[in-house]
Amino acid sequence: MSVSRNQSIGLILAGGKGSRMGFKDKPFLRIGGRTIAQWILSQSEKHIDEFLFSLKRNHIKYHQFGHKIVCDISELSTGPLIGIYSAMEFLYQERGPNESTFILTFPGDVPFFPETLIPTLMHRIEKSPLDVVVARSEQHLQPLFAAWTLSAREKVKKFINKGFVGPRQILPHLNHQVVFFEAQSELEFLNINTEQDLETAQYLTTNPL
Repeated sequence: MSVSRNQSIGLILAGGKGSRMGFKDKPFLRIGGRTIAQWILSQSEKHIDEFLFSLKRNHIKYHQFGHKIVCDISELSTGPLIGIYSAMEFLYQERGPNESTFILTFPGDVPFFPETLIPTLMHRIEKSPLDVVVARSEQHLQPLFAAWTLSAREKVKKFINKGFVGPRQILPHLNHQVVFFEAQSELEFLNINTEQDLETAQYLTTNPL
């Protein structure tokens, strides 16, 4: 049995400051004629029908994508974990506690990832009673490419209250699984943190190795 499309919600984590990029909204950076957000959506829409954007600022700009926006519940906490929890709370209030719901998270500054990533994460999270399934590439954990069960909401809240800010920090305390994905090109899992990263991605989209 596979996870049905209406059980899976895509969450694009776009709450970063983009300080190393002159405080730009990185999901709107253009690579090969598309924004990073458009690349993420285009690769995901074949598996997922509903998406949320996790934001801290510039909400109006994101309405153009036609998806719901979730703001962080608390201004006192920083980092992607509060964005994930805020989406969990939003869906809990919307769907109730008995809904079998899975959240697929995507960092808003990584435009490319393996084709098998989403179906593999969805299959693993449905197959076993886990809180979260996290991707790994080569020697690097990719904690923002993950599938979460909505039932992990209270656990995540507890660790946020203890001061945790990122998924990597709480993994040892959760029932989790790590899945390895082999990148098929230098573009996959390339994080756009700097202008140099952006130039590299722009070059590789037109000059694949």
